[in-house]
Amino acid sequence: MAAASGTSNPVNRKQTRLPPKRGQIKVGIFSKFVNMVVRVVSKARRGQERKKKVAQETQSPQPHGSKHMAQKEHCDILLT
Repeated sequence: MAAASGTSNPVNRKQTRLPPKRGQIKVGIFSKFVNMVVRVVSKARRGQERKKKVAQETQSPQPHGSKHMAQKEHCDILLT
């Protein structure tokens, strides 16, 4: 009769969940924190790169020699 009850069958037994091994919770928390910091830093860098790119695009390109022309005009103004 004991064999008919089915309590000795290990397949029907409810699986117990073991707690995580020592330190696994800390490792999980630390790895999530590191991933978050990496994402924040990479977003900040991308934002700085975009600002630099926009600033470079908004500057009007000066033709070659215009710097020298401006200095020459400045000298002419001082001489007069």
